[in-house]
Amino acid sequence: MLSQFVLSLEQDFSYNYPMDLTNKLLQAPSSPGIYIMKGAKEKTIYVGKAKDLRNRLRSYFQKSAALDNRKAKMVEEIRDFEYIVTENEVEALALEANFIKRFKPKFNIILRDDKNYPYLKLTM
Repeated sequence: MLSQFVLSLEQDFSYNYPMDLTNKLLQAPSSPGIYIMKGAKEKTIYVGKAKDLRNRLRSYFQKSAALDNRKAKMVEEIRDFEYIVTENEVEALALEANFIKRFKPKFNIILRDDKNYPYLKLTM
């Protein structure tokens, strides 16, 4: 089963990506969390959140990915990525907002200013 998955990954991903990125994609968990895309000199270029980190990260690197121009340019610049697993999607949303405000990645166009992310308060 794992060998079929690895073969599928090798066929799906462009040969232009370093092998260590492919290995990291294989190791990414199917858990909620955030991912940090790094460019040249380990500079953070994008921060995103995911319900399933493995699927979300793989979606950027597949040959068949239908990416808009901005994301296609971002993928060309990716040299490495990191991820942080969270307990749930709400925690990932808050962590993503904090990382975007801290690092101000060039491909994140929302949440870079001093505004807070939206929230809803329910009282009973």
